[in-house]
Amino acid sequence: MSKYRCPVCGATHREMPDQCRLCGQLMGTSAVVGDFSGSRQAVVQRKGLGGIMLFAILGVVVLAVILAYAGLGPGAKQIDEGIAKIGLKPRANGWTELSDPNGRFATDFPSNDRKENREVASPFSTNKANNWTVNLSDETLVTVEYVKLDASGTTSTTAPPATDQPAKPVDAALLQAREMGARMKEYLTNNGAKEVKVTDSGFAGYNAQYIEATRYQDPALPSRELYVRGTLFVRGDTVYLVWLRSIYPQDKLNTTWVNVTQNFFLL
Repeated sequence: MSKYRCPVCGATHREMPDQCRLCGQLMGTSAVVGDFSGSRQAVVQRKGLGGIMLFAILGVVVLAVILAYAGLGPGAKQIDEGIAKIGLKPRANGWTELSDPNGRFATDFPSNDRKENREVASPFSTNKANNWTVNLSDETLVTVEYVKLDASGTTSTTAPPATDQPAKPVDAALLQAREMGARMKEYLTNNGAKEVKVTDSGFAGYNAQYIEATRYQDPALPSRELYVRGTLFVRGDTVYLVWLRSIYPQDKLNTTWVNVTQNFFLL
């Protein structure tokens, strides 16, 4: 019957040995745990235990990343946004960051099948515009457009007098934004839009025009009457237009509108 057990690896021995038959631990009444005869088995055993611990730790980390990747668990939003910024994965809601250095802006944008269009006719300028557009299931168009103004983009710096009192100076940037708003209203009306509303607003720190319209006709969604929601502003010599056209009414566009506009910033 085995009576002598090694204090390190647990191996049993019939008689008290000078050293453990498995791990090499010196044994006897005066032996100290940790004194080995040079056997490598204890080292192997320790390495095996360390490997198990390493795999356990890696498993926890991988599980946390998987949960974050799926939009679950603590820190999911931060990890997901970090992954999105390097272009590896859309954000949890199916959107990614769109960054356009030439247009000097970035925003959240639908990730599926977005297209960059160049040399597009613009209602704001004789210059050609650039835009990013995505068609969401042939139901909603999301677009960010920008174009450099030409001489026709200039305007006066005073509003016409409403009375016999001298005209009061009006902010030139506001007047310019209003002029672009008037051009947008004309463009929408010429494309079948009804009840076009263009009002003063602010966006990205600039004077802006907020736009709503109904029954707009767009070649990208033929034979559809579309709701329009948008905003435009002038930055230096460039006018920016952020807008949605959809078969759905305005209240159905709120989430999409928030994703585009609240995450819009200038570079």
